[in-house]
Amino acid sequence: MKKVLIIAYDFPPTRTSGVYRPLKFAKYLPEFGWQPIILTVKNYPRELMDETLLDQLPPETLIRRAYSWELIRLEKALFTRLFKRTPQPAQSAEAPGPIEVEQRTTLLSLIRKYFFSPLSWFTNSFLYVPDDKIGWLPLAVYKGLKTIRREKIDLIYSTSPPETNHVVALLLKLITNKPWVADFRDPWTDNSIRPDFPRVRLKYENWLEHTVIRKADVVVHVGHGLAQMAREKFADISPEKHHIVTNGFDEADFEGLNAGEIYELNKTKYLNLVNVGTIYERSAFEHFLKGFAKALASQKIRSNVRITFVGDVIPMWRPILGKQPFKDHVDLVGLKPHRETIRLMMAADVLLLISFAADERTRDKIITGKIFELIRTGRPIFMIGWKGECSEIVEKSGLGKFVPWHNVDLISKTIIEYYNREVNDELKAIPNWDYINRFERKGLTGDLAKFFELAQERCL
Repeated sequence: MKKVLIIAYDFPPTRTSGVYRPLKFAKYLPEFGWQPIILTVKNYPRELMDETLLDQLPPETLIRRAYSWELIRLEKALFTRLFKRTPQPAQSAEAPGPIEVEQRTTLLSLIRKYFFSPLSWFTNSFLYVPDDKIGWLPLAVYKGLKTIRREKIDLIYSTSPPETNHVVALLLKLITNKPWVADFRDPWTDNSIRPDFPRVRLKYENWLEHTVIRKADVVVHVGHGLAQMAREKFADISPEKHHIVTNGFDEADFEGLNAGEIYELNKTKYLNLVNVGTIYERSAFEHFLKGFAKALASQKIRSNVRITFVGDVIPMWRPILGKQPFKDHVDLVGLKPHRETIRLMMAADVLLLISFAADERTRDKIITGKIFELIRTGRPIFMIGWKGECSEIVEKSGLGKFVPWHNVDLISKTIIEYYNREVNDELKAIPNWDYINRFERKGLTGDLAKFFELAQERCL
């Protein structure tokens, strides 16, 4: 069996959205003739941990962990301790706006303004390049080189973000000349959530990204739009280097769970909307709330509707959800174990999908990873956001209703429509299983294994 070194800073037992893609690939690669050996961080922050995720790996899987020196952790801890901020709720719950924070002129605020803020800007702009995980690079390269030689690695696979993973892989490629597959889950320099860094840094990162794509033997993207964007940006590199392996769902996670039975056992007298995942500040959530408030004000749905939020709701939204007209219609249950989260999705009358507000270049190309588990549940999906690859998946699955983010009236009407269908027992879903099953993780891993073989051929 051939051996692949998987370079992934985010990997279990930590539980972030970035761990599932490399985890599922590592789980199924042995079935396609590849033994995964993991290179990840040793001292990962312990806020979000789930040791059970490691149980999904084959017992013989080797995990090599390298220590990371990260100044950002000390900086954040000190900053949080010195400058605690109390968010204030927006004035109008119906039309929520940015959260305003009262700031008093104190000695600490002056220190913050004239010392820590400039220091933070400098470190983020010039030290944390390409990201704040760069402190992992020295020992990751050392441990990776040692593992390649000791385990006789046949191929290197790196996945980003963080982009430091690709820099580690690039150095290992230059030293060993092993075949290399670089996997981009998000754009790098074209990522819409990047701060406005100085021009000199952007120029350096553009060069670094170009070097990664030029030196990698195969480049993988999670969607067609992002792949095409990379082809156009780096037109001097062969477009045949870029390939697509989407994210997906793992059928094993649904084993023993019958969506129909779970739904009937948990059926309520009210419309049960469920949102899974983080609700970000930059999203379609504000307009969804406006539409929801309008539906409640119409008296057409009375009090028989509830929204359950599973996952992280950032502090900006919590005071708003705690006020009327939302207070009596919202449950914030926080993070749940993965299996319990799937049960909550299957018990929903309707699953909410609130799009992240990317910029104009990328908003139609972003495919949120959670969409695949949502469609696998077979429950109706109500998506609010921007038309693109994600909305296309929702619609082709046979489960979804898409509403543009700015159409508050249509959002309100759609909520009322779902309510009426639930009252009349007409809230049925007809999944397109032939389409949905294309996104099963095992099959997608088989696609990745083919690109491993292609990378080997190109490296000869």
